Amino acid sequence: MKSHKNNFTLIELLVVIAIIAILASMLLPALSKARAKSKAINCSGNMKQIGTVLLMYTNDYNDYFPSATYISTPLWTWCRWLMPYCGMDTNTMYGINSVFACPSDLTGIANVGYLGKSSYTCNAEIMDRGDQDSNLDGFMGGRKCCTIPKPSATIAIAEYQNSWNQIAYSLGCGDVKAYNPGYTIEYSLQNTPAPLDQGKAGYHAGSNNWLFCDGHVKSLKYADTLAPANLWLFSK
Repeated sequence: MKSHKNNFTLIELLVVIAIIAILASMLLPALSKARAKSKAINCSGNMKQIGTVLLMYTNDYNDYFPSATYISTPLWTWCRWLMPYCGMDTNTMYGINSVFACPSDLTGIANVGYLGKSSYTCNAEIMDRGDQDSNLDGFMGGRKCCTIPKPSATIAIAEYQNSWNQIAYSLGCGDVKAYNPGYTIEYSLQNTPAPLDQGKAGYHAGSNNWLFCDGHVKSLKYADTLAPANLWLFSK
C-alpha cells in the first residue's frame, strides 16, 4: 500500500502567505499608533514633572518663574536651573536620557557639549530672556506667579523639536517662543504656515502637549491655543 504525504501545494502556500500579509497590514498600523500614543503619554509625563519642579522653583525664588536665560550666566537656561529639582547634576552630559527629552523627538543633538537634548521651550510672555525683550511685550525675565491673571489658561512650556534646542544652550532657536506671527520667535518656526511646520501641525497625531502656569498639562492642537482664547498671552 502506498503512503500519501500531506504536503502543501504551491497554491496553498501562497494563500497562507497572502493571509499572513493581510493580517500584518492590519496589525502594523495599530502597533504604530500604540507606540506613538505611548510616546505622547511619556512626553506628557515629562512635562508634568517639569511643571512640578517649576512650581518648586517658584517657591524657592519668591514666586518668580526662571528666566529663559541669564545675562551673567549665558549657559544657565531655564532647563539648567530646574536640573537640581529633577535630581540631575548641572555638569553631567545626559544626551537624550532626561526629563527634558521627548521620546518622539528624533532631531538629534547638534552639540553634545550642552548637557543634553531638550524638546521643550518656554513662553516668552512668562519666561523671557534676562538680557532682552524677545517678544517686545515690555517685559524681560521671569514673571511672578501671583501676577498672572489666569495661570490655568496661560502656557508656560511648549514642545519644540530642533537639534539646537538643548539643556544648556542659550543662543539657539530653543530659547523662547511666543505668539508673534511672522516674527523671529513665533511658535514654532519663523514665517512658516501651520501645514508645513511640524510644531504647528502637531508632534503627536496632530496635537502637542502644553504645560500651563498652574502646573497642569493638556494635549491640544496648535489652533486651539489661539482660539477661542489666546493661551500664549499674559494679559487675556
